[in-house]
Amino acid sequence: MGMGFYQSMADPCLYIRQKDGKSIFVLIYVDDVIVICFTEEEFAEVIEVMKQNFTISVMNNLRFFLGIRVRMVDGRYCLDQQAYLERVLERFGMQDAKPSKYPIDPGFLKQKEESSRKLDSPKAYQSLIGALLYVAATTRTDVSIATSILGRRVTKPTEADWVEAKRVLRYLKGTLDKVLYLGGDGQKLECFVDADWAGDASDRKSNSEFVFKYGDGLIGWGCHKQKCVALSSTEAEYVALAECMQEVKWIQKLMLDVDEQLVLPILVKEDNHCVDPWRPS
Repeated sequence: MGMGFYQSMADPCLYIRQKDGKSIFVLIYVDDVIVICFTEEEFAEVIEVMKQNFTISVMNNLRFFLGIRVRMVDGRYCLDQQAYLERVLERFGMQDAKPSKYPIDPGFLKQKEESSRKLDSPKAYQSLIGALLYVAATTRTDVSIATSILGRRVTKPTEADWVEAKRVLRYLKGTLDKVLYLGGDGQKLECFVDADWAGDASDRKSNSEFVFKYGDGLIGWGCHKQKCVALSSTEAEYVALAECMQEVKWIQKLMLDVDEQLVLPILVKEDNHCVDPWRPS
């Protein structure tokens, strides 16, 4: 735009301008744009240049972005997807369903896939998993493991998979008021990583899980199946730790782009004793 913005090395959708000791951030996703700046004058300057090049609508203070509600509560930003989830519940006829206390049955992975009949059409299952994966990736880390497991079965889902997918939705129905808080005091990055050894009974592969806190806010998380078969709980934990450190390096690069200084060293808390949650210890 000729305004001195440069593209972030960590995130190609993020553009940054630093001038007079102040930073302006422009985050772009397809045709949705967020502008973060210190003053109304800076905001007006960016919008004026955008209007000269594109046809845009200005929404002023950020309230919704890609189905995510953004609010300021007690001096901290918080995110939730209550309205989005209510639409998903209505789309699948679950608005009056009984809420579940758990996002997934702990005994689900013990079941053999051939013991449940395949669904006649996987389209509804695939649509629901897509909606759940979006929620798990943006504001609801508490359903990450459930959606990760169910997302591996989208090609040939069974009736048991469909029941568990709807259980995740019933769990979210009972926790619609949960919000994700961002911000807080300090510049300390904390990392937590764990693995369940041979958690998937079908191929004996493990799952890696990790979360990242910055200040008092949760800023990132991940949960996925490991690509190799770990021969011990120690190996599974090391694989999860290695995957977590890749994310840590990306966060460091992003923080450098936005001129945010991390407190070093970065402490990574990793479980060195793994108990399979799907079997009695």
